[in-house]
Formats: sequence, structure tokens, C-alpha cells
Amino acid sequence: MREEQPRLLVIWGKYDLSFDLSEPEHIAGMCRTLKFTFSDAGHFALDTAADEIAALVRGFVGSSR
Repeated sequence: MREEQPRLLVIWGKYDLSFDLSEPEHIAGMCRTLKFTFSDAGHFALDTAADEIAALVRGFVGSSR
């Protein structure tokens, strides 16, 4: 990621207790093209916030054209 700098979308469940909330900062330090957003979800974000996540992914993919 540091060398290639790909477009990157990270959607983080803000109620996910499996990961520390400081981890996105580490990812952002590796990739300047990062788009990062918190979802109103936990670890199984697609089970609880599928519509929200789908909209974020569609917007991200659509912006690459």
C-alpha cells in the first residue's frame, strides 16, 4: 500500500470491540488515498448496516469513473 497507493475504502464498525479504534489511523498513515468512514455497526457490520455500507461502496466505486 505504501508504494502503490491504491484507492482504498475502509468502513469501520464503531461498536466493533474486536479492533481498537486507533487502528484506522495506522492504515491512514500507509495510504494517502484512503477514504475512511465509521459505520453505525459492530463486528458483523453487514448484518446490521448492509444498506448503509452498500451506499458507501456504491458512492466510492462511482467516484472512480
